[in-house]
Amino acid sequence: MSSLSSLHTSCLRWLQAHEMKLRCRFYASHGSKPIFTSLGARCDCGGSRYAYLESLLDDAALQPYVHDCLLTVKERNRLHRFRIFFKRHTLLPLNGAVQSLGTAAFKGDVVIARVAVRDEVSLVNMRARDGILADFAMRK
Repeated sequence: MSSLSSLHTSCLRWLQAHEMKLRCRFYASHGSKPIFTSLGARCDCGGSRYAYLESLLDDAALQPYVHDCLLTVKERNRLHRFRIFFKRHTLLPLNGAVQSLGTAAFKGDVVIARVAVRDEVSLVNMRARDGILADFAMRK
């Protein structure tokens, strides 16, 4: 009976989650420069935010997998953490937004989101200065 009640509790928590929009940096393969855009996210009852990347990343039939990595940028005495989500495949189109930064050729879309300070799984809104830091990270 206890496993049934814990299942019921977890289902109730999932239903209590709500949708929200997060500001992120988007490097579209069909774009000429990176832009800030809204990304759909789900916030659970614990406060963690998880992104719906399918709303931004194209070519799901060709490359259904989304890769991600955690990146830390050190600026003076502050650490800024970002999560980079990307699709990479030889048949995806060249990314014009990444090439506009003067980097090597990259095929596929890229989304960069700011990571929460206390929880490296949760995402938060990007600030204006974060766009400069994200572009710096993409150049490297």
